[in-house]
Amino acid sequence: MKRFHHAGKSLLACVGVASAFALLLTPMSHVQASDHIDSPTVAQDRGADISDMWAFLDPNDNSKVVLVMSTQGFVVSSEHFGEVIFDPNIRYRFEIENTGDAKPDLFVDVTYSRGVGRLTNQTATITLPDGRSFTAPTTVANQEPQPTPPPAPVITTDPSSGVSFFAGAADDPFFLDDTGANRFVASSIQNPGHPKRSLLGER
Repeated sequence: MKRFHHAGKSLLACVGVASAFALLLTPMSHVQASDHIDSPTVAQDRGADISDMWAFLDPNDNSKVVLVMSTQGFVVSSEHFGEVIFDPNIRYRFEIENTGDAKPDLFVDVTYSRGVGRLTNQTATITLPDGRSFTAPTTVANQEPQPTPPPAPVITTDPSSGVSFFAGAADDPFFLDDTGANRFVASSIQNPGHPKRSLLGER
């Protein structure tokens, strides 16, 4: 039987932008990826830990692109009420490449007001590629036991640009077969370039 470990919660910022900011997915010679607590620096600066990023077409409206950034991965359920705060000292940036030269052409920046308490939302300022900006409240987390439903997500749509924004706690979509992954890593160390892939199915 396979055992999968769910990492808990993370902070999530989601921006839906018009297709004018669409991504051109072209092969690149070098790509830098995000990870969960991937260096000692972010281990000491939780707000700067970018866990994952996604970009995909809005399934309900393919004229829009959805950009998602999660930060502060591995927030366990019993601690999320006190840790679900965006760092006001950090500028979170989406870099958009749409000319095929592997260099960012457009930017969407998100900053947050200072968190002043567990029951008060923060205000996000979203700056769009054309320099326009708008503000939106974050969704306040709660710690009510189930079956109490979680708070409804606060989604703000800027009327002048049509851009929608959400920020708040969300389940971290990070699942891992710990034992299988550790066996695979050990095999990779013992046989560089030739890991025993069958280990992933021996559970």
